[in-house]
Amino acid sequence: RVSAMSALGIVTGAFGTVWSVVATVLRGLFGFLNDFKAAASVAIFGWCVGLFVGTVIVRHWRRAVARLERESARKLAAEGVKSRRKDIPNPLPPDVIEVALKHIPRWARDPDWNRAAFLNRVLDALWPHVDTSVCEVVRDSVEPILRDLVPRNIVHWIGFEKLTLGPTPPTIGGVKVLGSSSDDVVLELELQWASGADFVLAAYVFGVRVPVRLSDVQLVAAVRVHFTPLVDELPCLGGLEVSLLGMPDHLDLAAVVPPGVDLMALPAMDVLLPWILRKIIGPMFVYPSRMIIPIMDNSGLEPHATGMIKVRVRGGYNMHKRRKDGKATGLVLPGSKLIGFGGERYQVRLYTREQRKVMLKSKSRDEPTWDELHYFLANPESTLHCILLTMNMRELGRCEIPMRLLCDPSREGKTANLHLPIEDPTPFHEPEPEPPVPPKRATAADIERLNKEYALAMKNHREKLARLRLEQLAKAKLPEPRPNTPTVAIDLEYVPIGAGKSRRTSLAGIAGITSVASPGAKTVSGEEEEEEEEEE
Repeated sequence: RVSAMSALGIVTGAFGTVWSVVATVLRGLFGFLNDFKAAASVAIFGWCVGLFVGTVIVRHWRRAVARLERESARKLAAEGVKSRRKDIPNPLPPDVIEVALKHIPRWARDPDWNRAAFLNRVLDALWPHVDTSVCEVVRDSVEPILRDLVPRNIVHWIGFEKLTLGPTPPTIGGVKVLGSSSDDVVLELELQWASGADFVLAAYVFGVRVPVRLSDVQLVAAVRVHFTPLVDELPCLGGLEVSLLGMPDHLDLAAVVPPGVDLMALPAMDVLLPWILRKIIGPMFVYPSRMIIPIMDNSGLEPHATGMIKVRVRGGYNMHKRRKDGKATGLVLPGSKLIGFGGERYQVRLYTREQRKVMLKSKSRDEPTWDELHYFLANPESTLHCILLTMNMRELGRCEIPMRLLCDPSREGKTANLHLPIEDPTPFHEPEPEPPVPPKRATAADIERLNKEYALAMKNHREKLARLRLEQLAKAKLPEPRPNTPTVAIDLEYVPIGAGKSRRTSLAGIAGITSVASPGAKTVSGEEEEEEEEEE
């Protein structure tokens, strides 16, 4: 019992010791936490106050800096205005500045003008070929005229002994594109040319050589080039119209006559040359005068119309005739079905010019009735085309009749009743002969032979096509439509341009034409016409 009591006392003393230690540690930890909480609260509060105060200070500082910058800029602007009002002495004389401005490219002076580096590169590459072509054209066109003008008993020979534009192409200082459409393009170019051109024109008068030499041409001028018309066929350009926008800003050349006298070195030539330019070159080339350079035949346009044909389409016949004795009538395209619609719709197209094609109302009957009136420009070289089409624009047949006999002025006011036969279109679609390509080592005789063969083939092709059209015209003049042949019946009247009173009467029913007289012409009323008739 005594040992048990002693052990219990020992345990109790140990537990009391441990508890006192733990209590001491806990009291220290709780005290530390209380002190840390107070310190953290103070720190967080201080940080918040510092951020707020710093933000306010920075904002006010930025406002102050911006206000100072505005004031300094206002002061600088005021000082600049004051300085601009003062007369600043020009280091260069006015005449030097005027001469210098002439040599500045137009694109640097005018914002409407653009650089032309691409055009200069193209012109540099093409210049050797342009030089050769232009010289050949000038030689072939000018020499015959000169030889016809001079008396042959005095001048035995006259022509160009030397003709070249020189190795240096013109330089385009700037380009300006004016408002253009799908039919034309207008460019204004600043042309600068310091050339090595050399033209030597010699004439042998009583056997004595008399040469005239022009060389070293220097030119600065503004040129307008009008590309018109733009067409759908290669080379896609019908022609050019070139004109000067004004007298050249600078022109100088060397003109040497026997016995080696330079005319430009003579006194008063600096005054005489501008006068010659104004009197001779001005009326010929200064806008609105222009030089027309055709590129395609008739500049890619339709031939000039001498009159108008009034076509009244009455109706059709034999549209159901598609077989005869179980065989096709011949109105068949290769690989296509027989003509004849069997209730399907079809349409007819009429035209004399490619730019204006008229489509009649679609029909499905075997003997349709149109009763439509249309007008077409024409001349003796025109051809009236009548084409029969399916609704998906597949051609089934056609008729082409020449207008040479129908557009005669003697037929004015007369109506021709025609029955246009719609026949196989295959002969009309035969392609034209292609131009021959001479071999690499072909001689001049070989090239001439190939050209003659090509000309003969083209002549035969045109004659064959003309025979086909004349045959169809003879069939169309028959009083009744041909059996077993689809036919379109029309009434055709030719109205020549400038036909006077009869022309006014014939064109009175044309819708959309308000006046057919030239600008400035007086309109003749009905009362005035009656007075004219009474006077006659």
